[in-house]
Amino acid sequence: MTTPSPDKTLKWLEEMLAGDPAFRVLTMDGVGWLDPYSGDAIPAPFGHHEVALKHLLAHTPWLTLKPKPLAELLSIRWRHYLRHHLEFIENLRIFKHGKWLNPYTGVWVDGITLTDNQITHKTIDDLARVLGACPEAQSGKMIERFRIDILIAAGPEAKVGTGADGIAPSPVAKPGKPTRDRTDFHHVKRQFVKMLSRPPRLEGYQLVMHYEPYSVIPRNFYDFISLDRNRLLIVIGDYTGQGPGAALMAAQTMRTLRRLGGMRAELIDLVASLNDELRLDLVHGSSLTLFAAVLNLPFNSLTCLSLGFSPAALINPRRELSLQQICSDGATIGKVHGQRFRDTLRPISIQLRPGDLVVLSTDGLARGHNARDVASGRLAVMGSCLSNADRPFVQLLGQVVEEAKRGYTGPITEDLTMVGIRLKTGDEPQTGRFMQAPKPQVRVAMPSARRS
Repeated sequence: MTTPSPDKTLKWLEEMLAGDPAFRVLTMDGVGWLDPYSGDAIPAPFGHHEVALKHLLAHTPWLTLKPKPLAELLSIRWRHYLRHHLEFIENLRIFKHGKWLNPYTGVWVDGITLTDNQITHKTIDDLARVLGACPEAQSGKMIERFRIDILIAAGPEAKVGTGADGIAPSPVAKPGKPTRDRTDFHHVKRQFVKMLSRPPRLEGYQLVMHYEPYSVIPRNFYDFISLDRNRLLIVIGDYTGQGPGAALMAAQTMRTLRRLGGMRAELIDLVASLNDELRLDLVHGSSLTLFAAVLNLPFNSLTCLSLGFSPAALINPRRELSLQQICSDGATIGKVHGQRFRDTLRPISIQLRPGDLVVLSTDGLARGHNARDVASGRLAVMGSCLSNADRPFVQLLGQVVEEAKRGYTGPITEDLTMVGIRLKTGDEPQTGRFMQAPKPQVRVAMPSARRS
């Protein structure tokens, strides 16, 4: 591949991103893009083209590197996926008599390394090599669970009848037999991300967000909901719980908020109705925290309710206090209901000034600074926001996230989500009045192999 001249670089990159498969490899969950030169996974939850173009222009890797072959990138793609998800997907950890069962084809495979029955980095590299070269695996859809059970029972040495695809033929279907593997988490994750929205454009304001879903099943969410032509509801939430129900609960919360927002309710009424509707659906041992704020455009005011969520940060070096916490009283969703819940709500309103930055973040960032003391980690996040306040707003959020990520000593398993609101100064260009947004970002804890 020839290196383009500087004046042709943008056009050349556009052509590569449009026509070269090596420049279009996404992560298995569809919310990241692989740099074809380094193999790094770059968060791209709302589409990879703009993210890839910006990343490549910023790093100019073609000056010193050559793009990796597509086959190698597909293997790297699986390596990223397995490092974060292997311990949660039992069907990818089936070993018997020294062979590994490929759950996408039903074939027993030699040459997968185990060390004292433990999965190591070498195991993951071997699995990634096999899966990257397996056409059936690229779709992410495993064979049915009951067929996997038949193959496990027969074992790799059994002479069983097979169909044309090399998989034991299915027995007659029985009522209640599963027809889809229920540990296929990345499909759930991909569908959930599709629900998320880009920030709308508001006259006099800049709204930005940063979203990197690292947990197996997304538990963070955010939304921007138009209540009427003058009011915008901004929400960020965090669901604690495991399994597909976490994403389903987060998605249900977003759907309920959008429906209630269409009724133009006041903030307390809206949140109380949300609590009463979701309370019965919360799984035992789980919880839902929420920060909800209504931005009133004509008055430049922000009315906030924190329901067990971390405080927001209000930053403006021109204020007497450059950094302030925005917090209010409010019970966590689902703990109490009815009037008892309403009685806990104490919304606060702040008058925004030109240059004000309001930043909301989930505890995934706080744990990057202090995993043992989340409260201290939250203060560190706010301090990071203040120290980067002179950056463009989008860069501020990105830098705060990068600083939090550097604090993790093991794999990042928390979603990293930030939402920012900035009231522009008078000398800045303004955008349209109000536009509803269209639909739209290490060491590995090694699991044990499953021996049958």
